[in-house]
Amino acid sequence: MGLNVYSINENGVKMEVMDNTVTISGMIDCKDPGSFMSLFFEEVHSSAIRKQIKEVCVDITKLSFLNSSGIKEFVVWIMKLSELPDNQKYALKFICASDVKWQELSIGALVLLNSDFVSHEIV
Repeated sequence: MGLNVYSINENGVKMEVMDNTVTISGMIDCKDPGSFMSLFFEEVHSSAIRKQIKEVCVDITKLSFLNSSGIKEFVVWIMKLSELPDNQKYALKFICASDVKWQELSIGALVLLNSDFVSHEIV
């Protein structure tokens, strides 16, 4: 009943889905991570809408680095979520590692783009 999205393992980054949780691990430091991130996020987004999922968790606790181009892909996803009619919106919850400071700072800023539907938890 969860999201139905194929895993991606590209440029040292693994992105996979189990139930309603997206797990991203590795380092996103390549020049154009949008070449694989945008399609993956679009599939997650479309699947969440189609299956009327109320919350998608994004576990980045094993993501050691995320460059600005990767952050941009999260921004695009959040903006797509923001543009949906209220009856199709879902909560987007980021799970961050307490010992990786950039995660709390960067994701905390992303939450401000749509704090009604985007949140983060530090574990």
